Amino acid sequence: MEYTKGAWFNNVKDSGMSDDGAIIVKERPDEIIVTDVYGANKAERQANTNLISACPDMYEALKEVVKFYEKFKSLSNDEQQIFEKSTAALLKAEGKE
Repeated sequence: MEYTKGAWFNNVKDSGMSDDGAIIVKERPDEIIVTDVYGANKAERQANTNLISACPDMYEALKEVVKFYEKFKSLSNDEQQIFEKSTAALLKAEGKE
């Protein structure tokens, strides 16, 4: 899956903006906006931008979790649930659900 590479930052927190929010990638020469973020109030916008800015890191970590569990022929019930939820989340992120 291809997505915008580079560290994603929350500009509500980084720039002190109070009326809007966006996820920006600062490590690119053109410092692009990945998405604008909205919410009912500043606290909700802050929470939304925090979650979205962590998505690339969570996606990469989740791929490692799935890869780890794929090695085993037999999983406990708890492990199987973790594997299934992780796989479902990856499929959703990749638009394959």
